[in-house]
Amino acid sequence: MAESPIPLAELIAALRHELALAQQQGQGLAPRLRIDEVEIELQVVLTSEKNAGVGVKFWVLNADLKDKYSDATTQKIKLKLKPSADDGGDFTIAAEEK
Repeated sequence: MAESPIPLAELIAALRHELALAQQQGQGLAPRLRIDEVEIELQVVLTSEKNAGVGVKFWVLNADLKDKYSDATTQKIKLKLKPSADDGGDFTIAAEEK
């Protein structure tokens, strides 16, 4: 488990990687699976970093860190993502039809 909060961008990049891996591993398999929407709900902490010029950052908390940040203001956010293929079409987890 992570010992520090996970940057939101890092979590989304990991999710993107896992979806791409599932697509690669699904090549040649039936039935084809189309992902219409990916919905994730997260508990996040907002921090402000004025000296770095970054502004506000979102940090995702895992179960191990909830007690550590119990005094911090946490927010629950829900993200609805719609994966698409490189050509903008549907994202499928299976081989392309020939």
